[in-house]
Amino acid sequence: MFIAHIRQNGDSQSVKEHCQKTAIIAYNVLSDIQLGHAGYSAGLLHDMGKCTQAFQRYITDSFLGKPVQKGSVVHTFAGVRYVMERFHTLKFSFTDIACELIAYAIGAHHGLFDAVDHDQISGYQYRIEKRQEYYEEAVENYLNECADAREIGTLFDSAQKEMAVCFQKIVNLVAGADNTKANQEIYFYLGLLARLLLSAVMEGDRKNTAVFMRGDDSECYLAQTDLPPWKEILNRLESHIASLASDTPIGIARQTISNQCRAFYNHPSGLYRLNVPTGGGKTLSAMRFAAAHAMKKGKRRIIYVAPLISILEQNADVIRKAVGNPDWVLEHHSNVILEEKDTEELKEQELLLENWDAPIIVTTLVQLLNTIFLYKTSNIRRFHALTNSVIILDEVQTVPSNMLSLFNLAMNFLAEICNTTVLLCSATQPCLEKTEHAMRISPETPVILSEAMRLTFARTEIKIANKMQWASIPLFIREQMEHCQSLLVICNKKSEAEQLFSQLNDSVWKCFHLSASMCMAHRRNVLTEMYAALEDSRQGNGKTLCVATQVIEAGVDVSFESVIRLSTGMDSIVQAAGRCNRNGESPNRAAVYIVDCEDEKLTGLKEIQAGKEATESLLYAYQKNSEKFGNDLNSDASIDYYYRQLYSAMNAHYQDYTVNVSVSGGQDKTTLFDLLSQNTKYAQTLFPHFMVQAFKTAGQNFSVFDNDTTDVIVPYQEGKKIIQQLMEIDIFGSLKEAQALIRQAKQFTVSLYDYQVRKLQGQGLLFPVANGTALALAEGCYNEHTGIVTQSKNDSFLEV
Repeated sequence: MFIAHIRQNGDSQSVKEHCQKTAIIAYNVLSDIQLGHAGYSAGLLHDMGKCTQAFQRYITDSFLGKPVQKGSVVHTFAGVRYVMERFHTLKFSFTDIACELIAYAIGAHHGLFDAVDHDQISGYQYRIEKRQEYYEEAVENYLNECADAREIGTLFDSAQKEMAVCFQKIVNLVAGADNTKANQEIYFYLGLLARLLLSAVMEGDRKNTAVFMRGDDSECYLAQTDLPPWKEILNRLESHIASLASDTPIGIARQTISNQCRAFYNHPSGLYRLNVPTGGGKTLSAMRFAAAHAMKKGKRRIIYVAPLISILEQNADVIRKAVGNPDWVLEHHSNVILEEKDTEELKEQELLLENWDAPIIVTTLVQLLNTIFLYKTSNIRRFHALTNSVIILDEVQTVPSNMLSLFNLAMNFLAEICNTTVLLCSATQPCLEKTEHAMRISPETPVILSEAMRLTFARTEIKIANKMQWASIPLFIREQMEHCQSLLVICNKKSEAEQLFSQLNDSVWKCFHLSASMCMAHRRNVLTEMYAALEDSRQGNGKTLCVATQVIEAGVDVSFESVIRLSTGMDSIVQAAGRCNRNGESPNRAAVYIVDCEDEKLTGLKEIQAGKEATESLLYAYQKNSEKFGNDLNSDASIDYYYRQLYSAMNAHYQDYTVNVSVSGGQDKTTLFDLLSQNTKYAQTLFPHFMVQAFKTAGQNFSVFDNDTTDVIVPYQEGKKIIQQLMEIDIFGSLKEAQALIRQAKQFTVSLYDYQVRKLQGQGLLFPVANGTALALAEGCYNEHTGIVTQSKNDSFLEV
């Protein structure tokens, strides 16, 4: 028997058992979209390279504690070579593409590789030509013990028939485009198909390994014939929504929106817009549509995506309360576990990572985009969970402009290839169908607002304040506080908010601070206190001031009497206005001031700077002829003008995500879109295969907000105890307990940029916990008001 894994008590699992069960899981997760046989074929062959004496010595010596060189026996190459040599015809047919996709899923199941890299080396050829000393032995032993050649051939025939149907759908997706664009997009879509197939193999491999290592022979290999209890979920949602009904004009308008969403449930899977004003109750209305649609169309899960953790925190609570059963809702916003790169081995920490196995997933835009594009195996593994689902994209306008090509085509792929329905939610809808690589959005929409309903939600008036220096802003805030009971100030940077809070916190007002420097539990506590303070202020008992970053800007159900917003993109300003007079507490339109800080430096914050410049163009045009915009900066005409200015100012290929790839001797400038499609930068010569995408290079250069971050556990309240427990636990011997602790730790985490991590580690203020799989912050580095402390008081906010 050839061994695949050995658990702590000495029991072993055969390669045959592991490959077969991996294949079954891979089949199950893709069967809904008719790609099950493709998943099964790749899963069955993924560990062929373990059927050698060299690997058997390696795994046995490693278990016995003998010194071994990690990754010294490569086991992922044999399956690649077997598939390519047996099934590839060199005719660039659908058969060859199917062969290459299956081979890629086998060869990349412990990490991405480039089909063609920056040295013009073929990742396929490399795996075919290297490690030949293991190949013949591995194939002979595998065919004798695990699966015979005839079975593999039959499976491949079934797989390529499935994939031929999928290829035709991809060709249909680019119909009407010119040849250059069509070819680019075909390659891009095939790259996503490669990631999807790889995701299924990773899910099968990790899940089966975790089950074996735990000694838990569960029924995870059975097909998911039962769908989540959508009828019960929908009934609970509707009962909860009914309990919130009110006879106020805004309450009636919200109920009308909710009812329109419910009536839309029977539309086919696709891409739809939900254009609802701020405060229109779109979260529960979207969930109501999603549950009814999932029940009617047989969807596997609902994935609610928020742009910021602050929005996710509140809306996760809203969704849990609405459905009435927390077990149905998985909240995933941070990656506590540190992952190793480029290894031939499955590390124990991978068994602690989320795989989105729940009826309702509540996550962030960063996690969604990482799932589709990042190089980390935990992200790739989750990709299959996006299929046959309903995805609610809240505040879709927050998708960074430099990755619109990647985002738009990925959404097309999910809708057309993966049978997923995507709901694009926003009060300021971007024109994604007018970009270079357009999103295929349905003209039908769940909600049509009457003019009377629009007027109902017109609760604020956006005003242009005078330009001012940073030093004058605290005085302006104090002046506005003289005229209102509650005021919200929203800054562009954490350092700005922290500095303003420190200057204003000694006043007689109740003063609060909110930013991403605070962990989720901390922000939740502040919001609870602030809600009570705002209620007191509405009763005339004291005044309330909150200084925040954009974490409060959208999705947070809070209502101030007035708002000051440092100038930024008009979409963000409209969202900020949604935190003002939210429920029509005042019969008059409340003031929302745009403040242009003349000496503010937004170095490194390109998206904010670009948005600010487009807003300045709008404000200039508005002041010249406000009637053109309906005398309202929040009108459809204003928002359309803003986005046209934003997109027109972008350089060529900006939306394709320009990157500088590190190569020997310097850097190459290219785009992630090109790397993930035809890879014209490096695939300049003919290769004996169709797939040429630089998957690994693209994945390593992908970052949603231009900077890699690491989530660290902070010593805030219960976080102190969790850190101590993680220091003491042995995750290899207590996997279930470690998984529970890691989930608890997520609400006590803060994301730090790489330079911040290096700085704190250099000062000895970050240390490893849980067998080195996570990082924790030392006590004394977390402020009870403003959160994590990463800079000295002498550092200027203008330079951070």
